[in-house]
Amino acid sequence: MTYKVMIADDEPIIRDGLKSFIDWSSLGCEIVAIADNGLQARSLLNTLPVDIVLADIRMPGMSGIELAEFAQSRHPGVKLIILTGHAQFSYAQSAIKYGVVDFIVKSNPLEQVTEAVRKAIALIEREREQFRKVERLERQIDDDRREIRGKLLLDAIRRIVSDPGELKARAADLGLDLGRYRIMLLKLRRSPGPEREPDAEERMRYLQAVSRLYELAFRRYRPYLLYVDDKSLCAIPRFGEQGGDAGFEAAGAHFEQTLQATASGNGLSVVIGLSDVSGDPAELPALYRQALDRLAADAAENAPKLRQAVSQHAVIGKIVDYIAACYEEKISLESLAEQFHMNASYLSRLFKKEIGESLIDYLTRLRIDKARQLLMETDYIVLEIATRVGFGDASYFSNTFKRLTGLSPREYKQTHRGG
Repeated sequence: MTYKVMIADDEPIIRDGLKSFIDWSSLGCEIVAIADNGLQARSLLNTLPVDIVLADIRMPGMSGIELAEFAQSRHPGVKLIILTGHAQFSYAQSAIKYGVVDFIVKSNPLEQVTEAVRKAIALIEREREQFRKVERLERQIDDDRREIRGKLLLDAIRRIVSDPGELKARAADLGLDLGRYRIMLLKLRRSPGPEREPDAEERMRYLQAVSRLYELAFRRYRPYLLYVDDKSLCAIPRFGEQGGDAGFEAAGAHFEQTLQATASGNGLSVVIGLSDVSGDPAELPALYRQALDRLAADAAENAPKLRQAVSQHAVIGKIVDYIAACYEEKISLESLAEQFHMNASYLSRLFKKEIGESLIDYLTRLRIDKARQLLMETDYIVLEIATRVGFGDASYFSNTFKRLTGLSPREYKQTHRGG
């Protein structure tokens, strides 16, 4: 980078000599201003970006020491080098006080000026690096605080933090203010019939783009983004009187329209669940359940699209109906192929083409959806639920459940029933 230099001296010969006889470009500097008195130098400091000032100790209107005092108070990043007609050590204490880099006797200034400028540049770089370190630390603190805020909100949703007083105190410590808020859940699903399903990396890239779009669409509502994985997004948009609910609904409609348009091009569909409004942090678990229920209802409304897709092959429709009715029984690709008089490999390819996911993935997802329903609506133990949805092994069921939902069966029940 180029450092900007100002020369301030009431003697023309000194000003011209400093400008002409020093190779400023080799020092990485350029002369941006020349002043013939202290008051002019002060005015130029207020109007121009300057890094280094070479100033005469005695000038009309304002001395070099007074200019150093002014620069320290108004432009602390500026470095001053004082020029003097003879060694005047009586000024040294004041010079140190006001951060003067060096004193240079005018009788032989050129070499000394070069060294003093290098010294000033080193100080500037040291201070700028320190400033950059502080900025990086502040960003890290902000990132950490954002992560801790998100964890507190999730702990509140899952009732890990259930005491209103504790929640309020910890939120205040983190500067977390929900105000009036909603919970928004978004889940990616494969669109019916894509030739190739998006892999985890593609889903994650898309969902990261969704999170940026979300923050942009709801920026006036100061959103909290709780978590992003390769299939789902959970966020809390907040809003006050400004903009009102109408503005929020308009932003949400535009957000969802953009999502659906971009998702279809990625072989994906988007399901969204949005809770009612609350001003009470203690209602986080209830609003989360409400958003989850509405997400499930949205998914159910899209079911006819799936049935329309499978109608192209009636046999696949029959298999889907059979799985829905008999998911708790022992079902495999081979057993279905035998029952419906098909080659197993052909059935596998056809099912994935028509439904958009493999038969086993479809069956597993259906069973886990049924298990989620039982966890929310019944008091069955995990082993009994595993058996009722077609898993013969409770451990394998628990591992599969956590892989697909992000929670163990026990955690899911605690999150959605509060017990």
